[in-house]
Amino acid sequence: MPVLRPSGSDFTSFVKAAAQYVPAGSSAKASKSGGVPVALPGLGAVVRTSQVGALASPTTSAVIINGVTPSASAPPAVPPPTGLTLTQSGTGIVGAWTAYIGALSYTYTLYSNSIYSYVGGTLVTTASPISNTFTYASPVSGTYYYYTLNVTTASGTSTLVTSGIGQYITSVVLTVTATNPSSATITPTIANGYYTYSFTAIGSNTFVLTSPSSISAQIMAVAGGGGAGGWVGAGGGAGAVISNTYTLTNTSYSIVVGAGGTGGYTPGNSSIGGTGSNTTVGALITAVGGGGGGTYQRNAGNGGCGGGGASGYAPGTGSPGYGGGNSLANAAGGGGGMGGVGGNATSSNVGNGGIGITCVIGGTSYLVGGGGAGAPEGALTPGTASYGGGLASTNGTSNTGGGGGGGNGLPSGYGGSGLVVIALPAPLSIPTLPTIAITSGTATLGWTAASGATAYNWILYRSATSNYNGTSNSSGSTTSNAPTSAPTGLTSGNFWYFTVASSNASGVSTAVVSSIVSY
Repeated sequence: MPVLRPSGSDFTSFVKAAAQYVPAGSSAKASKSGGVPVALPGLGAVVRTSQVGALASPTTSAVIINGVTPSASAPPAVPPPTGLTLTQSGTGIVGAWTAYIGALSYTYTLYSNSIYSYVGGTLVTTASPISNTFTYASPVSGTYYYYTLNVTTASGTSTLVTSGIGQYITSVVLTVTATNPSSATITPTIANGYYTYSFTAIGSNTFVLTSPSSISAQIMAVAGGGGAGGWVGAGGGAGAVISNTYTLTNTSYSIVVGAGGTGGYTPGNSSIGGTGSNTTVGALITAVGGGGGGTYQRNAGNGGCGGGGASGYAPGTGSPGYGGGNSLANAAGGGGGMGGVGGNATSSNVGNGGIGITCVIGGTSYLVGGGGAGAPEGALTPGTASYGGGLASTNGTSNTGGGGGGGNGLPSGYGGSGLVVIALPAPLSIPTLPTIAITSGTATLGWTAASGATAYNWILYRSATSNYNGTSNSSGSTTSNAPTSAPTGLTSGNFWYFTVASSNASGVSTAVVSSIVSY
């Protein structure tokens, strides 16, 4: 017969308590001691349950307690994964969570939404990886994403858990190298939401855009102003000013800043003023230097703006700027400016320099391109000049392209040197510390300003639950760190939250969300 091989004191007692042997598969007889005989399948032994408190069945692994085998209970529930995150990485988004001991696989479902809400999400993709991370490579800039997740183990599958909401925004990493003719680094000015690089040194400068691959830039190029004429000298014409928005690519640009033209009079010599030098930005821009002012019995020079006429001779013409002013026999005309023609001489006045223009680059105003004044003769009233143009026998202002002021027996003014300014949108930071409070149906919203921001876009949400399940209630844009007009008419019995994102010429930042308040 089969042999029992118990071990331990409990099993020794068990063997001593056995009343009889019943072969495996046979019926058990009642015990004389009153206990209920229990056959152990496959062992053929019968025990009195009054003597044995508990015994594990070798076949079923069930526990026999006082003759009763309990029904099998449901296995404990599998807890869901924890530590869910959703982050932007380069041109994709990455979901990750704490690795689960005993995980056979995970199942995630990624959703997208146009607003910061779990309501109305659209299924993007679903998969069942064995690792605790996934990457989605095709997110759309400005879209919100979240995902649900469960884990499967040998004990079953957990309930779903949901990640936080994240927004994907195409990021701009700005990498620029700018140097002057001495190879010294040019440091940008950071203001008004722009990185502004100013090239002021005459000669060859360098601008290299490494990242991004392309960017929209505001650029102003100012050529050197024309020098003034000699005897009865007329004012020099301003250098051309070209200002526009251009697309720069990740390459190297040679930037040449033009010098001002020389004055036409020095002791023992009298001639028309020298033409200002061109200013160039790679192959994108060529700003033409200003024309020299005329002198006695000689016509003035042509250029970006024309030089003024002298002693009745012709003034110069300008393109894209204006020409110089006309003269009389003893009174010189003013040099042309970018904003207007040079002043004509009269019997009582010499010509004024032509007016220049104001260019706004990167939020900063530049007054440039003024023509030089004509030289005084006898009791005539001297001419005036502005926007960098020189007065009589005065140089044009450096880095404005102003024309030189005419001389008469005194050295004539040189033209002002040129200038190049490049303004790139500054990379945006994200607003911080969004706060919301509601009193009498009016919401007070606020946040900490973000560097590089020129505006903020906010959206107020109403939710029926204390979760981010809202729908848009109102929205707006402002240049300060609070709405211009506080949202009003909010109904009680709801939950409220808002998002805010910063913006500038480079785009819009990732939105940040406030806490949820009830009202």
